[in-house]
Amino acid sequence: MQNSEHTRVRNFVFLLLKDFSMSSFAAAIEPLRIANRMAGRPVYSWVLASEDGQSAKASNGAQIVVNMGLDAVNRDDTLMACGGINIKEATTKPVLNWLRREARKGVRIGGLCTASYTMAKAGLLEGKKCTIHWE
Repeated sequence: MQNSEHTRVRNFVFLLLKDFSMSSFAAAIEPLRIANRMAGRPVYSWVLASEDGQSAKASNGAQIVVNMGLDAVNRDDTLMACGGINIKEATTKPVLNWLRREARKGVRIGGLCTASYTMAKAGLLEGKKCTIHWE
């Protein structure tokens, strides 16, 4: 019998901030898709979120349909905030409060592209080393 840790599907929640970078998002989600294909079974799953639960606009103008707004996620999920251009405007009070709430629950949180700015603004990088996009 296999260990349940090896059969459990790990879920990712991608928060697509306004004007997020499509290349950073694709570089994060495509390896999950490929891993599922290589494994021949679901190893990873994902849902897409935006601040208002409406389609998210990438910096290249593409509109991406999302599954949820700033709803609660499971403690075992991994939350990935996807930033891009205009990150200061995309880093809103509701987004910051949501990230803080989910972090208090113990949700793993990461940032792509300029979202390290958002994570720092939320206070999630206190005492940690990180990098931020050159812009």
